[in-house]
Amino acid sequence: MCGTGGRLDFEGLTMRTFIRILVVSLTALSLAGLTSAGAVSAPMPDEGLAVPLADPVEPGVTPLSRPVVASEPASSRTGKPEECSEPDGNGVQSCLTVGAGALQAAVPPTRAMQAFPSWCLAGERNVMYLTRTEACGMYDGYLSILQTTNGVTTEVGALAFTLYRYTYMSTRLPDWESQIQISPSMIRGEAVGTQFSGAATCTGTCITARSSFPSQVPGLHQNANGEGSFSWPVVPGGQGLAVPSWTISVKAPSAQNVVTETYGSIPVVRCDQAVPGVATAGCVIPEAVPELVYHPEFWPEFGGHLVNAYFSGLPGSWYSGRPLHRLTDETLKQRNRDQACPARLHRPDGKTCDEYPFASTWEGAYTSRGEPRTFPGCAIEEYPLGVVGPLGFSACMIDGGENSLAGSTMNSVLFVPYRVIENDPFFVTVE
Repeated sequence: MCGTGGRLDFEGLTMRTFIRILVVSLTALSLAGLTSAGAVSAPMPDEGLAVPLADPVEPGVTPLSRPVVASEPASSRTGKPEECSEPDGNGVQSCLTVGAGALQAAVPPTRAMQAFPSWCLAGERNVMYLTRTEACGMYDGYLSILQTTNGVTTEVGALAFTLYRYTYMSTRLPDWESQIQISPSMIRGEAVGTQFSGAATCTGTCITARSSFPSQVPGLHQNANGEGSFSWPVVPGGQGLAVPSWTISVKAPSAQNVVTETYGSIPVVRCDQAVPGVATAGCVIPEAVPELVYHPEFWPEFGGHLVNAYFSGLPGSWYSGRPLHRLTDETLKQRNRDQACPARLHRPDGKTCDEYPFASTWEGAYTSRGEPRTFPGCAIEEYPLGVVGPLGFSACMIDGGENSLAGSTMNSVLFVPYRVIENDPFFVTVE
């Protein structure tokens, strides 16, 4: 194809999430129908929760997301299992635990503010999920009220709760929102009447436009809510990274001191005005690597070439775990095309030369300095058959109309709406 012309957020937490954008006909089909270049069947993905991101932008195209949970267990910002206030003059202190070490709370029957996504509520607790425009998680929390008298410490009250965090944004606006919610499922002893409050802040290239988490005393299965709004000061042609965070303060009635803790580091939000050909600014979560899925019935020859390229070891498919990276420099893109598909290659009638990895990637023929390969049925005698491995490129003569449409679709369905900018990773899969 021619190139297209802690609690909430936990420190040190790593994660990988993919946006899967299906370019399909409405009928689910296997890869058995691939005819170009002798393609073979690819493995089908594991069953997972598919999340529609938007209405189809054109026939046969469906934006879709499969949230993937962090691979590491949730842990605290400081690495400590709990955060405690200093004992007051009466020996009373409050200790707050949020995350996997906390006593699990029951999910409350209702939630306020912007509705939390169903795919998030259906997921695991004490982990964070990401898509290209959303981040959310549910965390167990436990507040222990301790009193020390004559050297003996006793728990005199406790409050178990679920803490919700939700951050969401638009790819067409330089703003994003963050919510936090605390919902008690058990309250006893000196924890009755506990006050929760907080403040939203943002680190990095951002402005905190609004922070609202006034002091609230949620009862059993009620909610204490906080909302924050942030924005990126638009720089023409530029980009900026930011992390929204929350500082939560908890005050038990019998404790003179307040326990305070800040949650932040996930998600990292990137806002930019750096998508080629797009004047508007917008924001995404860059750790959510986008993917474009082509259905083989709609793309028989283009899809056949890609499948053969994948099975020969070249990167780019979601199954490989090795993404491609976007290249926007027009001169380098043309050099990739010329290296993979020079004029000396014979083009059969109605066919054009399709190169993989694409000219619009840093893995392209020129920018990767790779060696060529081709496959049976590709009508390219100048390139060797049977070459395998992750380095290099492939070329194949395919239907010219299909080749051209595949390129424009990548730009209109993946690069532009999901703000894939220079050097951004992305996947392209056939299934």
